[in-house]
This record gives sequence, structure tokens and C-alpha cells, in this order.
Amino acid sequence: MDGDTKHGPDRLEDDDPLAVTASTSPPEKEWAIDAESKWYRRYWFASAPVTLAAVALAPLRLAFCGDASTGANALAWGLDVFAWCDVVLLTFVRAPDETLRWRGRLERDWLEYVGRAPGLIPWDAFARGRGPLNAGRLLGLLRMLRFRRCWAALKEFGTLVWLPHWVSVVTDYLVFYLLAGHTEGCLFYLLARGRNFADNTWVAHHAINLDAEPLRARYLKSLSWAFTTISTVGYGDVYPVSQPEMIFTIVAVVANLGLMCYTVASISTMFRREEEVAAFRQEATELTKYLRANGVEPTERRKLVAYKARVFRTTATTHVLDGFPAAVRTRVLFEGRWSQMLATTRLFVDVASRARQEVLGRATEALYMEGMVICGAGAAPTAAYLLHAGAVSVVVGGEVVGTLKPGAPLCCEAFFAGALQRWTLVAATTVSVVALPEGAFRDDPADLTIVLRNLRRDANAFAHHARGLGELKREDDPAYTAAFARIELSPAFADACDAAVDELRAAEQRTEASLAEVLCDYCARGDAKRAARLLERLPRGGRYRDLADYDKRSPAHLAAAHGRTEILRLLDEYGLALDGVDIFGGTPLYDAAVKAHDAEAAVDFLRERCGPLVVADLAGTLCRFAFDANVAVLQRLLRAGADPDAADYDQRRALHIAAAEGHAKTCRLLLDAGAPVDCRDRWGQTPLIEAVAAKHLDCVVLLLERGADASATDRGGRRVALAAVDAESDDCLAAVVAGGGADAGDDVAGATRLCAAAAAGDLTLVERLVRAGVAVDASDYDRRTALHLAAAEGRVAVVMKLCEHGADIHFRDRWGHDAIDAATGGGHADLVAQLHLLEKH
Repeated sequence: MDGDTKHGPDRLEDDDPLAVTASTSPPEKEWAIDAESKWYRRYWFASAPVTLAAVALAPLRLAFCGDASTGANALAWGLDVFAWCDVVLLTFVRAPDETLRWRGRLERDWLEYVGRAPGLIPWDAFARGRGPLNAGRLLGLLRMLRFRRCWAALKEFGTLVWLPHWVSVVTDYLVFYLLAGHTEGCLFYLLARGRNFADNTWVAHHAINLDAEPLRARYLKSLSWAFTTISTVGYGDVYPVSQPEMIFTIVAVVANLGLMCYTVASISTMFRREEEVAAFRQEATELTKYLRANGVEPTERRKLVAYKARVFRTTATTHVLDGFPAAVRTRVLFEGRWSQMLATTRLFVDVASRARQEVLGRATEALYMEGMVICGAGAAPTAAYLLHAGAVSVVVGGEVVGTLKPGAPLCCEAFFAGALQRWTLVAATTVSVVALPEGAFRDDPADLTIVLRNLRRDANAFAHHARGLGELKREDDPAYTAAFARIELSPAFADACDAAVDELRAAEQRTEASLAEVLCDYCARGDAKRAARLLERLPRGGRYRDLADYDKRSPAHLAAAHGRTEILRLLDEYGLALDGVDIFGGTPLYDAAVKAHDAEAAVDFLRERCGPLVVADLAGTLCRFAFDANVAVLQRLLRAGADPDAADYDQRRALHIAAAEGHAKTCRLLLDAGAPVDCRDRWGQTPLIEAVAAKHLDCVVLLLERGADASATDRGGRRVALAAVDAESDDCLAAVVAGGGADAGDDVAGATRLCAAAAAGDLTLVERLVRAGVAVDASDYDRRTALHLAAAEGRVAVVMKLCEHGADIHFRDRWGHDAIDAATGGGHADLVAQLHLLEKH
């Protein structure tokens, strides 16, 4: 295009022959409508959707609506009336240079009107009550001939100057595809309906009872088949069954393939170079007319048109690489067009080559004419640039304080820091800039941190020089050679640079937080390759050692929580901390033990590197998992070094909880780990007392086997055996007695309970208390035994049971009375007689 000096865009001037004015319309004639009038053009475009609705309604009515569908029929006939009116109106329309009256048009175009007539006749109105596939109803599809009217409107739509060419082309073929899918779906349903949805139709095979569904459901199912067939060339979950359906599907697929090929060819043609040049000429001509109409000076007009021409040429130059793979395009640009710029810029110092190629591989070029403002002070830049060619002036406070040369970053400080531009950048010559893609380095926080550091270092150097605190030498200082061809002493510019430094430092901190989140994500997913690539970009040790997110959770936390031992080794290799504590008090070792599955290897590795598990509320953690009988987690916690004897605020251990809940496996795990079998809580209760009180025989047996003290008492003096009595568990009582728990000793509490049970006549409780080791002649403070009280109350069965267990009938209380005296005093003569008999024997 550079050599096309005669007809190319560079020669478009004010006297361009393409810059013609609109012709003047002839005077209005009688019975005529001006085709260029505003109201008619609005009507012309507005009537296209109405006509398209009539076209779409024709197959819809035929397939889904019957004679009873008065609404659909009324709408169709109303659209028929509109179509007739449109034809009549079209008869009176004339072009600006046309002189024929309406009769002359009828005589000239009568054949066209005859061709329109079949689509205007409501054939189906004469076929009511004859079934869906009769000839009259099928002739209703002739309404689709009205699509010619829509097609004409679409072509007219494509001639609008303000509309991009591709929009009209895409709109054309989108309408084609939608109408084709709609029509095919309706006709496919019609084939099944015409056969009364028999067994050899697609409805009977794939959509049983579809005919009973609402219209919307039937239509959507048919439409789904149509567009599945269009998009997948016939593959879908609904397929034809009968031969007519198969034939129709084959025809539809072939038609869709043809439509697809035609669309691709048309879109490819749309982008041909000849069309681009023609479009540019048209735009340039319109621009010239617009500028002239608005009083722009000829010199300024030429500048603007020249700028547009240069943009066109540059676009043509870079687009020649569009057909090549991205790697080829990037290599050509790096080694050729952008090589000098990349050799001088400091923006990418220490940035990974892969990241630089990825960012610049998606970059685009832009042009600015001399005097154009690239970005003003106080504005939020929408892009970051590298100066490719030309010179850019740095303006602060209305004064030019420096001139940037190729390779200098433009707007990068504000763009990457998310701040406002601190100085104005003005094109000193016609400049070419490389615009970095939106979201550059967004997914690469490590390299973004390096970019921010490079920008901050250079801005700091510029601030020192602008204040006269340092000297920038072309041969010594890389910041100078990378950016400024000239820099002036300017306190205002120095202040702006200082502000930029502060913003860049804050952006670095935000990026580091984002870096932590990205690395945590890689570690959680076990993506060792990406994690290693990211860690390679970080300096060893220093502030990156304790890298963590907003919850102070480090990459090691996330890796441990998912049992990623390989990632943990990688983090250790690169010097990241493995013993960090998050805001919840958790450590990686704790997360590996509690949150991961099959994480024994991770637990062993972290314990080896960080030592035994340290958790603020270790006892509470152990008790919680003991309550849930989560043996796997408890096993990992103990493997991590948790103390099985850790006690909470009530001195209760995990073994207490497990025994109270009856979790024998948990008890065995804790005992194997070294938990004391007779540990006591603040109430003096042992795990055995807890198990007996809750009637968990398996736990009672286990604890006794492990040496639990069966005669232990709590702080209230209650023995284990009495706990079994209270629990009314004969099995637990028997186990405790067998384990030596019947040795009561001086059991005052037991004696009191035995007396009370005897007085109440509770024979079962009396027997349990005796089995629990309570002495049958144990007495209360008045030296009254259970036999005294049972006799006084006339409890014959209890008296017999006590005597059976060896109670002394002649045991006397503090008043010298024995059991016979107590029965006599209570008026129980029969009991007295029985006691005398027992006395004799």
C-alpha cells in the first residue's frame, strides 16, 4: 500500500474526487413517495421485523397450531393485511431521479408483482378442518417468499455509513441461521404430527407425550433438534425414525452445510484487502467532508487525514503476520520490528523471558501525531505503552521537563500501580507506541512485582536527578539511557516522581499479597510445575520466606491441608517457612493432621522439619475428635506429636470423652499412645467411672484390661461400683466387681443408700448395692442397719433378702433395739414371726 501513491490513502486531500456532495432531489410529484424521505426510511427498516415475523409464523402455524388457534390465525391474517398494504405503498415509492407514476411502475414491474402474489394469499384459510398435511395448509408456507422483503432491508442496512461492515454481514447470516433452524424444527415436528405421532415417528421414540405438552415445550424440543443438527451436522439425542424424517434430515443437513460454506466464504471475502481499502477511502472522504463542514482549517484537516492514513498503513503492516502462529509472530517482532525498543527498555529487566513473550505477543501498536496528548496528568491511564519510535515530551506544571526516547515506558507507573498519572505525556513527533495488553502480568504476580520494582527504581533515580541530588550519565546510568534523552532540573517533577515511588511501593505490597494467593492456590491444587516456576522468580529468604495471605495462611498451610508432600519439599527447598501460624492459631503440621486425608507422609515430613505439634488448644482439639470418634485424625495428631494426656480447663482428657461416648477404638488408640488410664478431671472422675456411668461395657472391659482402678472413687466419694449401680447396669457392675471393685471399705455413702433402699422396699437396688460391696450390716449415724429399716417398714422381701445375705438379726441400734423390736414397733406381727423363725435357724 505504501507504493500506491496515486489511489492510496496518502493522496486524499480537500480536492479528492471522492468528496462529492449529495445530489439534489427533483420536486415532489403527485401520488409519489420519496424513497429518501426520513419517515419512509424509518418505515422501511421498521417494517422488516414485521415481515420477518410473518415469515417465521408461517411454519410455526402449520406445525403447531390448528384451526382453533384463533390468536395465531388472527395474527397471521393481520400480517397478511400489512403485507398487502406494504405492496400498495411500495407502488407509489420512487427514487429521487425516477419520474414514473404508479401506473407506469405497474406496467414496468408487473412480473415482480406477480411473483409477490403467491406469498400474499392466505391459502390456509381455505383448508380449515382438513388435517395438517393437506395441500391448502402446506401452501401457507408460501408466505415465506416475503423474506425477499427482509433481505432487501438487510442489504440496505449494510449500506449505512456509520455501521461497521462486519456488523451487517454477521447480522445477515445470523438471521439466515435462526430462520433456517426455526423452519427446520417446525417442519420436523410437522412430519410427526402428520402421522399422528405414530410409533415410527421421532416423537414416539424420543419425546413421548410431547403432543400433550404446551406449545412452548413442543416448539423448544423441535428447535433443539434443529440447532443440534445445524451445529453438529446431524448428531444429537433426537434423531429421525421414519423414512420421511430421514429424508428431511438429510436435506436439512445438506442445506445447512451449504449455508455454512457460503457464510464462511462470504465472511472471508469481507476481509479482503480490496474491501478494506474501499472502506478506508469512504471513511477518509466522510472525514474530510465532516471536518470541512465544521470549519476545521485545511492544514489541520490534512494532519488528521494523514494520521488516519498512517494508522491504516501500520495496521496493514502488522496484520500480515496474523495468519502465522503466535510464536512466529512474536519472534519476527522481537528480532525485527521491536528489537531496538526491547534492547533499551528497562521495564522487563529480570522478568522471565516466557512472561515477556506472553505479554508482548498480545501487544498492539498505536500511533500519535505531533502535539497529541497520550495521557494527561490526573487521568487514569487505560493502557501501558512502550515508546517504539519518535519522541515524547514530559510536561509538569505546563513546562517540558524532559524528552523520552524509544524504549521508555509510558503511563506504566500509574497503570500498574492503579493510580492517576503524575505528569502529562505529549507526542513531540509522530510516535509509534506498543500498547501492552489489558491485564498484563495479572496472572503472574511474581513478574509484576519485578516490573513494579524496576519502575520504582527508575522513578526514584529521576526524582534524585530532578532535584539535583544525583547526576545521570548517558554511559553510566542505565535508567537514563533507558528512558530520557533529556531531563531538566525540576522540583515539581521530583515531587511527582516521589509520589509515583510511593504508589509503586504500595502496589508492590498489594502484588505480594496477590502473589501469596496465587502461590497458595498452586500449592492447594498440587500444581508443582507452576509453583516451582513462580518460586524461581523469587529471591531466596528475606521477606518472601513468610509469604502469606490475608488470613496469614502460608503456601505451606495449603499444601499441608491437602497432603501435598511434594509441594512441601519444594517450599522447603526454596526457603519458605513451614512453621507459620495463621490467624486461627493453626500451623501447617496441624492442617496436615486435621484437614488432609492420607497425609501421614506430610505429617512425618513436617514433624521432622518443625518438631512436635504445638497448638494453643490442643486438649480441646483432641477432645473434639475423640467425641466424633475420628480415629484417623486422632492418629495423625498423635503421629504429629500431640500429647495424649493434654487436659482442658476442667482437666478432662480425650480419654474421658471417648470413654463417656463409648468409642472403644478411640480409647484403645489413646491408651496405645500413652494416655494414663486413671487420669482424673476436676471432679475426680476417671475414664472408667465415665464409661460405667454411660453403660459402655466394651469400654469398661478395655479400661479394666489396661489396668484401670476398679475401686477408685470420685471427689464425692462415689466408687466405680456405685456408679454402675446408679447407671442400673448389671453388666458393668459385674465387670467392675470382677475387676476388684467390690472392696468397699468404710463406705458411709453406700450404707446410707442401702438403708434408704431397704426402707423404700427397692429390692433390686438393695441387691445391687450388696453386690457392689456395701456391707449388709452397715449402719447409719443411729447405728440402724438396712434390716432395722426394712423391718420397721414391713418390707418382708427385703428383710428376707438381707437375711439371705447374712444380715445380723440381733444387731442393735443406739437404743438397744434389734430388727425384731423394729418390726414389733411397726406393728408387723407376721414379719416378727418370720424373724423368730429365722432366729431359731
